[in-house]
Amino acid sequence: MPKTNKRKRGCVMWLLVAGVLLVLLLISPIVVGKFLPEDYHGRVSATYAASPAEVWAALEDHERTPITGSMWRGTEEIESENGLPAWVEDMGSSKATIRTVEREMQERLVRDYSDSVVPMTARVELSLEETDAGTRVTGVNHMVIRDGTWHVPIFRFIMTVTGGADRSLKDYFGGIGRAVEAEPAFE
Repeated sequence: MPKTNKRKRGCVMWLLVAGVLLVLLLISPIVVGKFLPEDYHGRVSATYAASPAEVWAALEDHERTPITGSMWRGTEEIESENGLPAWVEDMGSSKATIRTVEREMQERLVRDYSDSVVPMTARVELSLEETDAGTRVTGVNHMVIRDGTWHVPIFRFIMTVTGGADRSLKDYFGGIGRAVEAEPAFE
């Protein structure tokens, strides 16, 4: 009988330790995220075996190459404030409003976007340059995730751990590659 009680106590102790570790694992991103910065920067360059005109056409076609990449579920056109394209990309649990703020044909494209759930804004600057191999696109992504909702610490934690500012550009560039039928060669 004493061996059975010892065994039961040992099992209960292991279950308790596992439960505490699980709770710590779930709470730590929230606690750590509260102390992470609000600014995130990414810079990615990729070369496509395609002409600048083909790459530009893919960048301009936000139905085929959504800025939200693989999270994209649909697009809704909205009225522009400056005569340049503006739209909302549905990501299922959230929506991103994207506005083109600068556009120099086949050279430079700047877009601002904001999320409807997380208090996040971003500016994505894209420059195109013709090379011997095709077209090099350089993207600079500046994201700001301000305090405001319970999502923020988790989102900041994920952005920090995954290198989210670079990762989102690479995801976007992958979509451009599918549109021009040329895999991006990342630099």
